[in-house]
Amino acid sequence: MVKKALLITFISLNLLFLGVTSVSFAEDTVPSEEAHRLYAAANQLEEMQRFEEAKSLYQQVLQQYPNSEFAAGAKLHFSRFNVLSQIAAGNQAAADAEINEITAGFPDHHDFPWYLYGIANQYEELKRYEEAKNLYQQILQQYPDSPVAAGAELHFSRFNVLSQIAAGNETNAETEINSIESKFQSHPDFPWYIYSVANQYEELKKDDKAKAIYQRILQQYPDSPVAGGARLHFSRYNVTSLIASGNDTAVRSEIGGIAADFPGHPDLQWYFSNIANQYEQLGKYSVADEVKSLYQQITQESPNGSSKTKAGLQYSRAEVQFLIISQKYDEAKAALDKLIADFSDHPDLPDTLYEIAQKYEWSDRYEESKSIYQQIIQNCPDSSLAWHAQFLVGRINQDLAKAGVISQADADAKTKAAYQQLLEKYPNCKAAKAAQRWLNRNAK
Repeated sequence: MVKKALLITFISLNLLFLGVTSVSFAEDTVPSEEAHRLYAAANQLEEMQRFEEAKSLYQQVLQQYPNSEFAAGAKLHFSRFNVLSQIAAGNQAAADAEINEITAGFPDHHDFPWYLYGIANQYEELKRYEEAKNLYQQILQQYPDSPVAAGAELHFSRFNVLSQIAAGNETNAETEINSIESKFQSHPDFPWYIYSVANQYEELKKDDKAKAIYQRILQQYPDSPVAGGARLHFSRYNVTSLIASGNDTAVRSEIGGIAADFPGHPDLQWYFSNIANQYEQLGKYSVADEVKSLYQQITQESPNGSSKTKAGLQYSRAEVQFLIISQKYDEAKAALDKLIADFSDHPDLPDTLYEIAQKYEWSDRYEESKSIYQQIIQNCPDSSLAWHAQFLVGRINQDLAKAGVISQADADAKTKAAYQQLLEKYPNCKAAKAAQRWLNRNAK
C-alpha cells in the first residue's frame, strides 16, 4: 500500500533533479527542442503512472534523436521499465544483463543512482530484501551526494531497525531511529520510515509504541502519503477500546467517520474486517454483520477509490501538466476547469494551481499562466502563495511585451498596477523589495 506512494516519490524526485523545465539548448536546434518536448512529456506520463505511454515516448527519443542531450536519460528510463518488468516476471538473468549493460555504459550519468534506486525499490516491494539492501548500500558508497542518497539511507536503515525490533533489540533500534530522525525528519520518506516501524510494533503486539507513532504521524505529518494509513490504524486501536467497554454507539460513529474520510483507502478492508472479527469473537454477530454491510456499501458507492483526496488532486494536476507539455491546450483548459470544479474546497488547490500556472509559463503560454495566478489572488487571498502570484502577474506582463502580445507601454502600466497592489496587500512579503526596485527604476 505504501510502496506505490514511494514509487511516485522517487519518480517525482527524479523529475525535480532532472530539471527538465530549465534545460537550455541552442536556438537553432529544432530537433533538440522536439527531443526535449518528447522527453518532458514522457517524464510527465511516468509521474502519472501511465508507463506504457511514457515508455513509447522514451523509445521515440532514442529512435529519432539518438544524438540529442536527452538520449542518455531516455535510455536509462526505457531500460528501467524493462528491468522492472523482467524482475517482476522472474527473468532475473535478463534483468541482470541489462543492469550490467547500463552500469557499464552510464556509471557517471546523473540519473544512474536514481536508476539503481528504482530497482532497489522493486526488490523491496517483492520482499527480496537482501538484493534491495545491496543496491541501497551501493548508492550510499558510490553516490553519496546524489539526490536519492538520503532515500537510500532511510531504506537501508529501515531494514536494520525492523530486524533489531524483531530480535528484541529495541534499544538499538530506537537509537538508530533517533539518528535517522536528526538527519532526515524533513525528508518526504521519513513518515513512511516511522510508519513501517509502527507496523512492526503492531505486528509484535507492542501496541503502546505503535499507537504513539501513528499519533505522531497524524500530528506532525498529516499530509504525508501514510497519514491515511496511520489514521486507520490509530482508529482501530480506539475502536478496540470502545468495543471492550461495550460502547457500540461510539464505535458506529468512529467507523462512520473513517468510511466518509477514506472510502478508497487500500487498508479499509483490513480495518472493517478486524472490527467485524472482534464483534464475532464476542458473539455480537448482528453488530458484526452491520460492520460488514457498511464496508460493502462503501465499496459499491466508491468502486474506484478516493477521487477527491490529495492523491486524486495530484493525479488531475499531472494530467493537466501533461496536456500542456503535449501542446493540447484546449484539452488542458477543459481538464483544468474540471480540476477546479472537483477540488474547489481542497486546501491544496492554491498550490496545485500555482504549479499548473508555472507549467504554462515555462511553455510560453503567458496569458493562461497570468489568468491562473489571478485566480489564486482573487479566490485564495490568504494563501501563502497569493503574494507570489501577485508578483508574477506583474512580471508576466513584461514577458507578454517581449513576446509582442502587448505593447511595452501597456506592459509597464499593468506591471506598475500589479506591483502597487502587491505593496498594498503584502508589504512585508519577500517580493516587496524587488517590486519596489522596479517601481523606482520605472518611475515617470
